[in-house]
Amino acid sequence: MGNSKIQSEHNPFNLEFEIQEYPFSIEGRDNLTNNRFGCDYSAVYFLYGNKNAYVGETNNLHNRISQHLDKKKNKGLSKFLTICHDTFNKSAILDIERELIQLFTADQKFTLINGNLGQSSSHNYFNRAHYLSQIDLIWNKLKERNLAIHDRETLLSSEIYKFSPYKRLTDEQLDVAYKILIDFFNSLLKMKDSDLNAQDSADSTCIVKGSAGTGKTILAIHLLFLLRTFEKQKLGNAFMDGGTTEISNLYQTLMVKFNEFFQQNNNRLKICLVYPMKKIREHVGNVFKTIDILRKSDCIGPNDVVEKYIEDDKKYDLIIVDEAHRLCKYKQIQNRGAFKNRCIQLGLNHEESNQLDWIIKSSKYRVLFFDEEQTVRGSDIAKQELEHSLGASIENIKSKYELKSQMRCAKAGQDYPKYISDILNNQNPKKLSFKDYPLYLFDDFSTFYEYMSNLKDKSIQKDKTLVALTAGYCREWKSEDCETVSEIKRKDLYDFNYQNGKYKLFWNLKESNAANNKTIDEVFSVHTTQGFDLNYVGVIIGKDLYYDKKAKKIKANKGYFFDKKAKEETTDNQLFQYIVNAYKVLLTRGMDGCYIYVEDDALREYLKSFIDLYSSED
Repeated sequence: MGNSKIQSEHNPFNLEFEIQEYPFSIEGRDNLTNNRFGCDYSAVYFLYGNKNAYVGETNNLHNRISQHLDKKKNKGLSKFLTICHDTFNKSAILDIERELIQLFTADQKFTLINGNLGQSSSHNYFNRAHYLSQIDLIWNKLKERNLAIHDRETLLSSEIYKFSPYKRLTDEQLDVAYKILIDFFNSLLKMKDSDLNAQDSADSTCIVKGSAGTGKTILAIHLLFLLRTFEKQKLGNAFMDGGTTEISNLYQTLMVKFNEFFQQNNNRLKICLVYPMKKIREHVGNVFKTIDILRKSDCIGPNDVVEKYIEDDKKYDLIIVDEAHRLCKYKQIQNRGAFKNRCIQLGLNHEESNQLDWIIKSSKYRVLFFDEEQTVRGSDIAKQELEHSLGASIENIKSKYELKSQMRCAKAGQDYPKYISDILNNQNPKKLSFKDYPLYLFDDFSTFYEYMSNLKDKSIQKDKTLVALTAGYCREWKSEDCETVSEIKRKDLYDFNYQNGKYKLFWNLKESNAANNKTIDEVFSVHTTQGFDLNYVGVIIGKDLYYDKKAKKIKANKGYFFDKKAKEETTDNQLFQYIVNAYKVLLTRGMDGCYIYVEDDALREYLKSFIDLYSSED
């Protein structure tokens, strides 16, 4: 049995955390009687063996360990740690449990066998900031015991942590999640097999709207995880803690619907999460591989949906589509032959159909996370096309919700995304300042580059933050066929060239994305950035946007826009909106700050009316 104490100089109670280790056995459980926290105290505990582990919380360690000893799935576990503090309360241990679940999931030293979600909603309580600040100390102590591989700073920037289904939800997100699933089960309970082909698309669809950074992706992942958790009946009461009374009532309603459905249907739900974009699909799929009750095959693309539907000759019970605005139609896509074949398989006219029609044909119910302001090329589904496929306007869809709270750019505040949108869309907004969020314009490229380069170096050497340069599609992709940075250098196939070759940059490599880049010289477009979070983003606004002094408007310059597919069969107004939408996506990627260089001199001067100019004193 091992014992350690953690003294925190920031601890206002001047008390120590206690971490004690016991064998996972009846003897170990009985030894808890010698621990003053062993009975009737709030505590966090960690069960582990060679491969698997479990993180939990309890108000009675002795009783909870007894319950674990009775479960067959815990036979491979050999030891357990208790993490205790005199001031722990239920809210504090739920917070610590949830954070440790996320960290252990991302660390991958163990495979977590947790079935419950921990605390699902985020709420304030007395001295919460203090309790959360102690997690670093706890994690460091676990790492000293060789129970973790990576430091917490590294894990916080990892893709597994960012896309974890164990993420703590806001009350807004949890409220929407429960309501969506109640709508889903209500729809399926009313549905009969004979009605499947005649069902009303609008009545069998839920729309979730939300601008960039409102937490759509986390909610989409969470919905899938909730349903898989329900299926395995591993959901504990801890799942409910932290929500409002209204949310608790919704949860109870959801449980009634869930039980009613599974009394009638004993089979595993056929469900999936769809991402139209390959990059983010691969990342989320890789995260799912690390989660005990999820599979990589739960995260697929639109083509995979049709293939599985035809192979099984059975519709999906539910398809969740994140970034549904990036579902495509026949217009402006590259592989038209494959698209046409899928439409033929489904009995659809390829010239009049889109991938949403595939989703509708292949599912009994679907949830679409949609933001019309993030369509960035003509092949994307616009609002009117979504409504045409559903046979109803969004306003007339019965099951529709909107996420409004800004999650990604929370330091900037709720007004930031709209402020950026209003500037780019010539709405001439009143200048706003964001005191907790650095937003700066640079007058020359060298200062911009050196600043971003220093941030990148610091992130690699020390704090592991995510830093990347991004740009609109304002350059040809000369380096497209290059597989490595050395090949680009050898062939001198740089895509960006500033100050007569002093600064030479290249579009991202095909296997790279903004969340895993290694050099600041790699520039990411909206197609490899959308859906990802960065700590600090540098945005190059190319000459595809310029300021017309006579008209006193920002306009698009087609000659400096190199997304050939996006330009096909596109009006000037549509092209302007695609370009602006892409820059809005880029300018809202940074959680901790955004830095901008503008190539067009007149546009740079105009933007100074809205965005502070960087100085070395900042």
